[in-house]
Amino acid sequence: MKFAPKLLSALLVAQCALVFAKGNADTIFYGGPILTVNAKN
Repeated sequence: MKFAPKLLSALLVAQCALVFAKGNADTIFYGGPILTVNAKN
């Protein structure tokens, strides 16, 4: 029965990933330069 907790954990992680992935992007820009707000780059 050591397999059951691992399976349950994997299913819970997958469910959480699906819940958080349902958000839609507000705006998608494409075809231009990519500018990051990273001070190191």
